[in-house]
Amino acid sequence: MKRILVFSPVPTHPQSAGHRTRVYSITRCLRALGHKVGFVYLRGMNQHFDEDLASMKQEFGNDFFVPEFEERYNGKYHAKCESQYGVDDWYDDRLRRFLCGACQDWRPDVLWVNYIALSKVLQDYAPACIRVLDTLDVFSHRQQILSKAGFDSGNWYRFDSVEESKALGRTDLALAITRQDASQLRRYNRCRVFTIGHLGHVTPINRFPGCPPTVLYFASGGEVNAATLNRLCNEVFPLVQQRIPEARLVIAGKVCGTLTSTRSNPELLGQLPSLAGVFAKADVVCNPEIAGSGLSIKNLTTLSHGIPLVTTEAGMRGFRWGATHGVLVGSSNEQLAEHIIRLLRAHRHRATLGAAGLACMRRYYAAHRRGLLRLNSLLQGLKA
Repeated sequence: MKRILVFSPVPTHPQSAGHRTRVYSITRCLRALGHKVGFVYLRGMNQHFDEDLASMKQEFGNDFFVPEFEERYNGKYHAKCESQYGVDDWYDDRLRRFLCGACQDWRPDVLWVNYIALSKVLQDYAPACIRVLDTLDVFSHRQQILSKAGFDSGNWYRFDSVEESKALGRTDLALAITRQDASQLRRYNRCRVFTIGHLGHVTPINRFPGCPPTVLYFASGGEVNAATLNRLCNEVFPLVQQRIPEARLVIAGKVCGTLTSTRSNPELLGQLPSLAGVFAKADVVCNPEIAGSGLSIKNLTTLSHGIPLVTTEAGMRGFRWGATHGVLVGSSNEQLAEHIIRLLRAHRHRATLGAAGLACMRRYYAAHRRGLLRLNSLLQGLKA
């Protein structure tokens, strides 16, 4: 058993976005393996207005820490600056006081840091321990992808591969969320990289009877999700309505607040404590994602509930896809709409695709839990 202290700028509660779900599921799995897990939430590094500190305190008890400073720190987030940042520009040097105080008192065997932008924690903590960096994404690669698609990546971490390599040099072990990310990180730095994807569960949903043909999209906020929602509402779903006038479009999550105008009159549910009831009314989930990096956890969540998924190649990055995996992929608005129409009209086709998605996710989760067990064996054998 190891004492693992996790540092994260992202809260674990509520799990209203993919990266939050990732952070939370990792901590739960580490605890299930018998480790004592503490959680340091660096709430000053990002604006998370819906954070649930009470639930986080309940989850981690006396092992939950929120270093408090007189004012929030956002590095160069709002400053006028060059097109690139240094990897430490988001780091708050006032953390050293916590690292020299409460952190040392907790006596971690493993210092576990989420996001490369926080990697200086691994450098500033003096006592001997095992240092793990969960990257969650490759941000130099992300910037290239988003810029090419016309998005401004300045509202999130961005730096080049040299800075990313600098961060990787501070760790004994790095985690990547996809094999593609792992290969990219190894090109930047010859560090030891493990691939640990999404650690979720398969939860088949029984659809409520008597519901009209329903297409669902759910997402957190953000520029890419907002553009994806706009594409679905104004370019894809109107094509569906031309052929199936009774079809309805339902939107859930913080992304609802980004919709400015639409041709399709969707039902906006906002952020919900649980998506189970919404899933039970959905025939199809459509995520016509335009660009992205890392892993689209919302798509894996869809497949894990046995709901057919219609998406793009960008939406299934880092994940093998095809009809045998519960996914139909379209490269144009017309193709996406045609997939949706076919699914709405054919119950048997929906059932077959949903079952394929469940089978695929059972294999996926089993494989990544085996990876977690290998990581656990390595942690047990490593010496600080």
